Amino acid sequence: MATQPGPKTRNPQDGRERLIESARAIFRSKVRREVSRLDIARHAGVAPGLVTYHFNSNAQLVLAVTRPVLGQAIAELFAALDAPLTVEERLNISAILFIDFAQLNGALLDLFVEAVTETGDEEGQALIHACIERLEQFFAEMVAARFVSADIDPVLLLMAMWGMCRLVGETPPLPLKNVRPNAGIEERTVAEARFITKLILQGVKPKAA
Repeated sequence: MATQPGPKTRNPQDGRERLIESARAIFRSKVRREVSRLDIARHAGVAPGLVTYHFNSNAQLVLAVTRPVLGQAIAELFAALDAPLTVEERLNISAILFIDFAQLNGALLDLFVEAVTETGDEEGQALIHACIERLEQFFAEMVAARFVSADIDPVLLLMAMWGMCRLVGETPPLPLKNVRPNAGIEERTVAEARFITKLILQGVKPKAA
């Protein structure tokens, strides 16, 4: 007599991935202080104990949620910085990427940095250092091309650029004169990025010889 197949066992990894996807969606849409493990479990449709089973600490959960997002964003940024374009074009594309990232993932970046600081996560630290180092190299190219004064600290310039892009990404659109009132998000982002690029280049332009 042929035996009947037993019930299919659920892959524990499936539950882990659902938790990560649910936590990512919640972190993007809510103030982090409002997020609990129970919220994440309910959103994922799993037992609350499964959160603790897969993640011993909140920091581990945060890293699992945020690290892939940061890794992909940094890869896209590196591709833009390495593209065969002019310095100004690459700066403009970087500003677009920064604004897009801030709109969707600004909160995830804050959580990521906090978790890396708390845990000393080596992979996370490597991502941060690689990103800063590559951007410093890019701004050094800007100095060499005389787009930027040699007196400007590349890290400070990076912080200023990210701060402006994040502000634009997380607040209502800038009232730019050259943007149509009914322009879509993509068109506005491009215009805002150009505005920030010009602002940076005018503000840190080297003195005439």
